Amino acid sequence: MLSGSLTLRQEIRLFRKSPKTDQVTSYERKFAGLKGVLPPHTAVGFTTDFATINYGEGAMERFIAQYSLAPVLISNDSSRPLVIGSFRKPLKPESDFSDSDFIPIVSLENGVMLLKNRKLNPPVAETGMGKPLFKASDGGR
Repeated sequence: MLSGSLTLRQEIRLFRKSPKTDQVTSYERKFAGLKGVLPPHTAVGFTTDFATINYGEGAMERFIAQYSLAPVLISNDSSRPLVIGSFRKPLKPESDFSDSDFIPIVSLENGVMLLKNRKLNPPVAETGMGKPLFKASDGGR
């Protein structure tokens, strides 16, 4: 009986030390800032700095983004007008994207960004839209 209570105590200690948030919940939080930005049923592309988005960690990022942002539809390519970028480290929109095919329009500061495809959209200066980047935390202002 005594050994059973010691085991129960050990189990309680381990439970208290265990993480309070599971991995899926962490990913949901990672993409939550885009939930209010993208209209439901919008189709967007996806890009990441993982080697591929078709399998492995890159595919997991895309699947979790799809789960977190449903009913937004996420395709496994970056040829759509809007593309979600999920990067392992936050990027600097003003320098990291200066020579890329994308214009950052939302930066969540956790490596997640909403990008506009330059190939499918005219440059921001030509559209008269003003500054292309805003942080989701400031409500786009």
